[in-house]
Amino acid sequence: MLTRSSESTVKHQPDTVSKVDDWHEQAQCRDYKFQRDDKGEVFNPWFPKTGKAQDVTSEGMKYCAACPVALDCLVWALEKRELKDGIYGGTTPSQRRAMLKKKKAA
Repeated sequence: MLTRSSESTVKHQPDTVSKVDDWHEQAQCRDYKFQRDDKGEVFNPWFPKTGKAQDVTSEGMKYCAACPVALDCLVWALEKRELKDGIYGGTTPSQRRAMLKKKKAA
């Protein structure tokens, strides 16, 4: 889930009521400075909208590649079944669905 602070900064936060894992504090996306486009919409490389989705996804995945807790993020996303949208741990929804399908088949 993304939340917006009073400074128009969007931050990635877990959508659970349970205790936030320590890894969230170390995630690089936590302090990402989101930009607005000419229409005033927030440009989010982890949750692309229609149109330039592939370019946006690429940027989010590059950012995740250098994140020290990307694996923790991926595990969290798989556990929470985040399979519809968003980049978690440097993976797309289709990649996460394939991982779960492969795990189930094993």
